[in-house]
Amino acid sequence: MKPLLFVLTLTLLFTGACSAATIVMTAPVRYRSVQDSPYLAQHMEGSAYLEDFEDIDDEASEGMNLGPGGETKQTPLPGLGGGRNTSVDGDDGVLDGIARSGRGWSSSGDVTLEFMDFEIVPLAGSGELPVWFGFAVTHANAPNPAAITTMQIIGVDNVLLADLDLTALEVYIRSIPLGPGSNPVGNDVFVSWQSSEPIEKIRIDGRHAIVIDHFQFGYTIPEPSSAVLLATVWSFSLRRSRGSRVPVEQRGEEKP
Repeated sequence: MKPLLFVLTLTLLFTGACSAATIVMTAPVRYRSVQDSPYLAQHMEGSAYLEDFEDIDDEASEGMNLGPGGETKQTPLPGLGGGRNTSVDGDDGVLDGIARSGRGWSSSGDVTLEFMDFEIVPLAGSGELPVWFGFAVTHANAPNPAAITTMQIIGVDNVLLADLDLTALEVYIRSIPLGPGSNPVGNDVFVSWQSSEPIEKIRIDGRHAIVIDHFQFGYTIPEPSSAVLLATVWSFSLRRSRGSRVPVEQRGEEKP
């Protein structure tokens, strides 16, 4: 396995202008179920949301709209085209290192929609938006220089908070041994991003995008005293001088 600090350093690349937001990226942690989430306490107190993609008709309405360009990916039954898990270990009801069933989310492959959006629904009454989000990565394609996977973090009024190249994350995930048997989950990891500005939308761009599961977000950032976060947070600043706010549509892109 490659040194974590070296790999994460490569992920912190800009591909465009952004606002004065400060973004904190947590280091990847082994993930089998929500019990492994750095935000488990917030889930238990009901201040965080989780989408497991098992029944998106019911769950997407709770706090997030899934935009075009993505679709559920069914984990094949072991022995029947197995070898590529799309769901985290615990979604089949057993923590045994194998994805026996379950769904994840990835690009649909539609050449007219080369991105997938996750649009957060403001909280009823307060209109509050989350300040962190994260997801488990269950599969990463080999990096393709002609089809780089990027992620845009978008704030209020369509302001671009960060534009990240996820290539190094894909390389890191592919460096972790899968484990034995069909549909092994040994390289499933959870990563998250914390923002000083409210988050309204996340866009993952690229038809050869990673496969994700257990998309999570919440409204308060855990205290730094948390032992889990002290062990996993690796921060960086996306500040620009004077912090100009640059709407996405001014970058020559379709408005999300």
